[in-house]
Amino acid sequence: MKILVVYNPQAAHRRAEKILPEVEAFFSEIGIDTEFRITTHKGNGTEIVRDADFTQYDGIVAAGGDGTLFEFVNGYFRNTSQKRIPLGISTDWHRQRRLSRSQSRCCGLEGSDSCDRSE
Repeated sequence: MKILVVYNPQAAHRRAEKILPEVEAFFSEIGIDTEFRITTHKGNGTEIVRDADFTQYDGIVAAGGDGTLFEFVNGYFRNTSQKRIPLGISTDWHRQRRLSRSQSRCCGLEGSDSCDRSE
């Protein structure tokens, strides 16, 4: 199992920076292979998650405070390697972004693996 950990050392008034070795040791002790990506500036958590290749990991973890979590979520929804299949009644996510609401198109059954109507 391999996990991507997006780690914000600035969290908790920089206390997170001091416990990074403990967090790394925790994952090592339980036998989980981890790749730590340390954030370096505001918005970097979004960039890291947005650009991550989710196929290379079994999971992704946000390690930090509320700001880290918000950046993590924003990056997740901007990442093109994750997919959403519109199954809801109104599918607001797709409608607001002018994405196709066709399940077969979003699953790649119409010659594309994207819900983007421009393809």
